[in-house]
Amino acid sequence: MPPRLRLWILILAGIPLLSLAVAILVGSNLPAEHVATSRARFPVGPDSLWAVITDFPRVPTWRPDVKRMERLPDQGGHPVWLEVGSTGSLPFEITEWDPPRRITTRIADPNLPFGGTWTYGIEADSQGSVLTIVERGKIRNPVFRCLARFLFGYSSTMDGYLGSLGGRFSREVSPEHVTPAP
Repeated sequence: MPPRLRLWILILAGIPLLSLAVAILVGSNLPAEHVATSRARFPVGPDSLWAVITDFPRVPTWRPDVKRMERLPDQGGHPVWLEVGSTGSLPFEITEWDPPRRITTRIADPNLPFGGTWTYGIEADSQGSVLTIVERGKIRNPVFRCLARFLFGYSSTMDGYLGSLGGRFSREVSPEHVTPAP
């Protein structure tokens, strides 16, 4: 094999390894925990909005990324649901239930490379309701931490959820990022 070809092969093989090493180094220096907040307005009252977001069996009808929802056995007296979607399965536990104002869910699998809570707060306003989602997340894997911080953003999942929920009400919504989290 000619030396020049060998050099190009080494360079091309080294780029992914160097990228991985950089992601590990950068991710290791980022905090594992983060807080992100997104909110959007919806043209329905709090009771109607609450009814849709807490009707877990029907979530796949308005969230294209969710294939099905399965009820699992309670954990610590709290209901647990399994969200099966395009990126895998995610069990979550409902830790707070205050209709029609507030629900908090927590990822119920400590073995996942990420975890945290999501608090959904609903407030009435002159146009219907405002739904605010606060994510208090923890990303254990430094590579995922780097990707979340610099490539996907901490708000991308919440923004997708809010956009899908807007579609449920035949309304395009513009998620707003709130800093600091309420």
